[in-house]
This record gives sequence, C-alpha cells and structure tokens, in this order.
Amino acid sequence: MSATILVLDDNCDLLTNIELILEMEGYQVLSACSGSEALALLDQTRPDLIISDIMMPGMDGYEFYQRVRRNPELLTVPFIFLSAKGEREDIRFGKQLGVDDYLTKPLEPEDLLIAVEAKLRRLREIKAGSRQEVERLKDIILRVLSHELRTPVTVIQAAVELLVENKIHLYNDEEQELLSLASKGGKRLETLITDVLTVMNIKAGEAKNLFETEKQEVDLSLCIEEAIASCEREAASRGVTIKVDVPQGLPVVTGHPEQLADVLSRLLDNALKFSPQTGGQVAIRARNEGGQIKISVEDEGVGIPMAEVPRIFDLFYQIDRHKYEQQGIGVGLAIARELVEIHGGSIEVESEVGKGSTFTVVLPGSPSQGDNPEACRPLPREEQTAGAMVP
Repeated sequence: MSATILVLDDNCDLLTNIELILEMEGYQVLSACSGSEALALLDQTRPDLIISDIMMPGMDGYEFYQRVRRNPELLTVPFIFLSAKGEREDIRFGKQLGVDDYLTKPLEPEDLLIAVEAKLRRLREIKAGSRQEVERLKDIILRVLSHELRTPVTVIQAAVELLVENKIHLYNDEEQELLSLASKGGKRLETLITDVLTVMNIKAGEAKNLFETEKQEVDLSLCIEEAIASCEREAASRGVTIKVDVPQGLPVVTGHPEQLADVLSRLLDNALKFSPQTGGQVAIRARNEGGQIKISVEDEGVGIPMAEVPRIFDLFYQIDRHKYEQQGIGVGLAIARELVEIHGGSIEVESEVGKGSTFTVVLPGSPSQGDNPEACRPLPREEQTAGAMVP
C-alpha cells in the first residue's frame, strides 16, 4: 500500500503542482489550503508524512505543527516544512520545534521526492525496530513467566491429583467436587503454560531445529495411538466415542514423533471441545494416497462458518468465545499447522455449520508405496465403552 501524504499550502497553484509530483510517484495525497482545513483532515485519517508551508494567513506553519504534535497518535509522523524563507534563523527555529526537514522555494521536484522518500524510509525503519523490540520484550516476559509458573503449577497439580485419586474416601461430596474443580483448573493452567512455551519455541525456530536434528522414520500409527491416549479421559467425560480407521502397512514418514503426536492430539482435542455436550463420535482415519499420507480428524460438532475458516489457524483466534469458553487461548490449531509445515506438510479443513468439521493432515510419504488397496484394511481393534476406540 502506498504512503499517504498530507500537503498544506495556501498557494493553490503550488499545492496542485506538489500534489501532481507526489501522485506521479504513486503516493496518496491529501491537500489543504489552510491549517484549520488540514486539522479537519487529520481528525479523519492518519497520514504517513506531513508537508506544510510556514508563512500562511491565520494559522502559520509553526502553530499548525504544534497543534499536530498535541495529538499522541501523530507524534511519530514525519514533518517537512516548506517555505520561501531560507534564513538560518527560520531553519533553526523549525528544527528547535522538532521538524524533520526543511525545504525552500522555489522547489525542485527531485529535492522534494528525495526528502519524502528519506523520511518515509526512516519511518519504516523505526516502526520495524519498534515492532521487533516489542516482540523481544514480549517473548522475554512470556518465557520468564511460563518457566516460573510451570514448577509451582506442576507441584500443585501433583498434590491435587494425589488427593483425588488416592484419598478420595476421606472427603464428603462437596469436598470431592472442590478437589475435582481444582484438578481441572490446574490442568488447564498447565496446558496454557505448555502452549505458550510451544508458541515461543516455534517463533524462535527451536521447533524447526528440533525437527532437523532429531528427525527419523516415524510410524504414524504409534503417533495416533499416543494422541488418542492423551484424549481418552476427556472423551470419556463427554461420552464421545473415538473411532479409529488406521490401515495396515501405512508407510512411514520422516519427522519428529513427538511433534506429530502433538499435532494429532491438538486436532483431537479441538474435535472434542466442539462435539455435542453428550455423546457423539470423533473419527480419526489414515490413508496412503499417491505418495502422501493423509490423517483426518472428523467430528460431529457445531461446524465452522465459512467466513471464519480462513482465520481459524491464526494465533489466539477463537470462535464464538462467549459460547465456547472451554476452547483455551486459541493457539492449538495455529501450533498444529506450524508443526505440520515444519514437516513439509499442510492441514486442510472442511466444515459445515451444524454438522461438524474434518481436519486433514497431509504429509509427504513414500512415493513408492502409491495407492495400495490392501493397505486400506483397518487394524483390528476391540470395541470398548463410550470415550474409547472402536473399529
């Protein structure tokens, strides 16, 4: 997007010439013949650069500059003074006010364009530096807080679990309910800390480095089993059945087993969160298709509105937070996609409101395997109670 420049000059002919010069270079130009008109424009938009004449009737350039700088949102906008006066004291006074540059009339188009580009380039550098510094400080704060919180949370969680699992007969119903709530809260906080650290590791390139240094041949059926095991308790509590359809002879992929299991765990967790409150089914299927391994996680949940689909992988994005408070901080799908892309793959999504969603992980497999009908027979699994696996 081209930069927007506000030009203020009481000489309408000169104003038109400057406007033409800047527009020919692709800039968006806002023009004003008086200080009050320019201030009115600034109430509606924030330009990237301001060029102002000095000697004008009513409000001169110096007063206009001071009025502009009273607005905190305009403090960083570069300001160039334009005047027929070239005495040193005028230039000195403008620089004392904080003006970024000072051009004198008659004005050469080349001088104007050089000054404009220089100020805009410097503005871009400052903004980029500010963003990097903010991100650096944010990462430091999050990393320190996450590490400092993890140890006490782990201790508290272990103590609560011990009370819940081994000493439950010592408490009445109300006390047992309180322990259960404490356990759920601790798990949620533990998950939040883990997610924050995972996001930071991805942003810092540590997740990719781990993949590069520890990648190996991975049996995806084992990753699927690990992901299911991590979600079985949640599935059982919701009465949701997890159906598994994993073919025999599924080709191995090159990757990091823990990262791939994490991806599938997050997709299963997401499916469970948006499944019906009681009952329902989540299906996880794998297939070898033309040299690619595809693993899909299908739920019978609320579905995703079409307008929301392009944003669901954005960091911290949440769907209808007021309705689905249990969805966490909105990083699960973003983490899953990042980890899959580290493996050279992608995640596809199909969804229909009211019917459910299907997320499909696509990973590069062994092209020599191709499509093998014999490999599409499901592994035998025993059917268990709700919340467990069925064939």
